[in-house]
Amino acid sequence: MANKKQQSLFWENESLSLPQKYARAISLFQEYGPVLQQQATISPLLTSLIQETSDLAQYMEKQQLGLICTMCAGKPGGSCCSMFMGNNTDILQLISNMLIGCMPTMHETDADSCPYLGPCGCEFKVKPIFCLNYNCLHIAHHLGNSRLEELTCASGKVLQIQLRLEEELLKHLSS
Repeated sequence: MANKKQQSLFWENESLSLPQKYARAISLFQEYGPVLQQQATISPLLTSLIQETSDLAQYMEKQQLGLICTMCAGKPGGSCCSMFMGNNTDILQLISNMLIGCMPTMHETDADSCPYLGPCGCEFKVKPIFCLNYNCLHIAHHLGNSRLEELTCASGKVLQIQLRLEEELLKHLSS
């Protein structure tokens, strides 16, 4: 069972607006970031996450997935990269990115688009779980079965590390 501080961090996250989550993540990162980066249970996860997110980003860039998502996002009614997904970004997601040196920017967008979608695609290195697990028909057709399987494997490696990191962050931020 989660302790009260851990529950508070989780529930607080659910009631905050996106700009409030962003500000809270920056505040927590500024206060705890250097200490968290040195923790014996966190440091190796960050190293692994940097490598796996880099490998995934290179693969996605090689396959032009950022371009596909950005083009789709620019169409009326287009994009999986919606404000709904942006609103599901949580404090741990933001801190995880900050801990590996990725400081995503909230962009001014229309009411439908994710504010973390920049001109070259998603600004997160550690992407939300849904974003890594979901591949729309545009991506599936573009990649074909074998490259889609490669993408799924690369995404799975990132997700495994990401989930372990989030567990460790909750332990450390709750103590």
